[in-house]
Amino acid sequence: MQNNSTKAVRELLAIITTDASEREAGRRALLLAFVIAPDLIGTQNELAKRLGVSRVRVTQLLTELKGKFLMKPPIN
Repeated sequence: MQNNSTKAVRELLAIITTDASEREAGRRALLLAFVIAPDLIGTQNELAKRLGVSRVRVTQLLTELKGKFLMKPPIN
């Protein structure tokens, strides 16, 4: 039986690794760190520098990540 912490870690690993190249997995890990604990990364500008993309692209990537993996479907 899994505890809540183990379940959460497994879900995060699935988000990071599902259909992802090594580069994409690293990108997702940084984006998730920013979403979950932004103090680990800093500002969105600092995240953009670490990813080697523009701040606008970071916004797009965060939106894609949240839409694809983090948003729960509404309950009808």
